Amino acid sequence: MSTEDERGLAAALGRAMYDGGLVVADGRVRYANTTAEALFGAAPGELEGAQAGTLVAELEALAGAAELDELASAWLSERVDEEGEDDLVRLDGERFPARLCVTVLDEEAAAPHFAVTVQDVSERRALAAAMDAELVAFEERRLAALAANAEVIRELSLPVMSVWEGVLSVPLIGSLDRARAEDTTARLLEAVARESARVVIIDLTGLSAVDAASVDLLASIARVLGLIGTQCAIAGIGPQLAMAMVERDVDLAGSPCFATQKEALTFALGRLGWALSKGGVD
Repeated sequence: MSTEDERGLAAALGRAMYDGGLVVADGRVRYANTTAEALFGAAPGELEGAQAGTLVAELEALAGAAELDELASAWLSERVDEEGEDDLVRLDGERFPARLCVTVLDEEAAAPHFAVTVQDVSERRALAAAMDAELVAFEERRLAALAANAEVIRELSLPVMSVWEGVLSVPLIGSLDRARAEDTTARLLEAVARESARVVIIDLTGLSAVDAASVDLLASIARVLGLIGTQCAIAGIGPQLAMAMVERDVDLAGSPCFATQKEALTFALGRLGWALSKGGVD
């Protein structure tokens, strides 16, 4: 390709491209449009004749080396017809991310002429990073909200109620697994210490799933309360739970069992020296 043809092609290329445009041959910049000059911080005509390798971040360390032009040509050849992003270098040494598109203008020429379009993607990357950060923040807020909701659900599913001075009641609803039993025990111990409770009524009326494991867990709660000197009374013992307890010979650490919450409360008040009558508490 003659110099005249080269300049004519470069000029047409420059007028047609909105992005930065370069023509590179033998590892040297033969033409740069005004957008490319602005991207690289070059004055008009300053890029022409420059080593293309000095504009590539991974090759700039070889600036001035005899093999740099050959390496730049090889670097461009690897990117022919494949759009991708690479870090480029402005003339003042500042690096910037760019999207490149490399094509060969004259495949029959002894030295291939590469047409390179350059698009600065710094703003796009910054926007993507900001969006990623916002997504991370959103996910953190979502997880925090889920944790808060889980805590509310936990509080609602395991209320510890003070039904009388020195008497707490804990209605268990749903199923009782190990995690919930441990949570129940921990919350009960806190409430007993806070309320100076002497009797705790565990109401099993709403317990839907009862198996051997839940029976053992219930017994462990009763034993823990007994160790700190708090009387445990169990209310809402149904036929299924009663049979499971008998079959496993469960030791409730002396905790009395009652069919209803009222019976358990009568027992608790009696332990405190009160009597429940039709007229109230005597």
